[in-house]
Amino acid sequence: MTSGELTREFRRGMRQPVNQMAVSADGRYLATAGGIGAGSVGVWEVETGREIAVTSLASAWLSIAFPPGTGVLAAGIPGPSLTSMPTASLIDIEGDRRVASIPIGLARCLAFSPDGRLLAFGGDEEVVAVRDRGTGRIVATHDGHRHADSPVAGRVRSLRGGMGLAELPRANSAWSLDFSPDGGRLASCGEDGSVWLWGVPRADGTRAADRNILPTPGVPARLMPHQVALAVAALAMLAASALRRATSAALHEIGRRGGKSADQASSIRCSNGGLTRSGRWTMPASSATCKPEST
Repeated sequence: MTSGELTREFRRGMRQPVNQMAVSADGRYLATAGGIGAGSVGVWEVETGREIAVTSLASAWLSIAFPPGTGVLAAGIPGPSLTSMPTASLIDIEGDRRVASIPIGLARCLAFSPDGRLLAFGGDEEVVAVRDRGTGRIVATHDGHRHADSPVAGRVRSLRGGMGLAELPRANSAWSLDFSPDGGRLASCGEDGSVWLWGVPRADGTRAADRNILPTPGVPARLMPHQVALAVAALAMLAASALRRATSAALHEIGRRGGKSADQASSIRCSNGGLTRSGRWTMPASSATCKPEST
């Protein structure tokens, strides 16, 4: 670790993207997950580099985590049917058998608390949830990664609430999770780059306050058609207002120089025959010399 020298590479028979990696607490096993479909999870013995064939992981995909202890890997596995909920299956690596299952939904990431009591998961449902590993009961849910609905239409999400900008719906999946060493906080990262710290319920029922430590980065937002129309109308109003102010100031200045009020200087004779009037006027040529009309 200190030298940064490459000591070993772990390769699979077929090329797969690597979305997640996990190392067992004792450093014995390395697991990787990537892609979607059968065979996307691989397990190696770190010391020897030997790939371990675990048939129980044949259908596992995307989300993996090692609970405290040795020899067990939790991996997201689809349910037996399209309508059944995916589960986090705890697989005994050497024994190649499933020892427990916990419902996790469409989870892209898993994390165990340091004492192994809790399992946190998050994914395309835009919610980070925490289950009791023993009972399977949900003890906490956090939806801070979910973009608020826009008041314009239910299918439009507010991308930058304070600015009133919006874009078409896009899932803000939770991509990464980890517990603090004392187990009192849970960190999660969303697809939009935001990072949250969630308070984890303690045995006495208390928990730390939630904190958004890295807000959504300032990404470009697409204006909806009605917002474009409003923006154009607002710019037109601002331009008209500025033109009125400039015209009023010009008439006032001409009247002042001619010794008359702005009302008295409502009509002005120009040397080139052009006539400028307040309210309905045309600008004379730049070379024209103007003076107030005598009344």
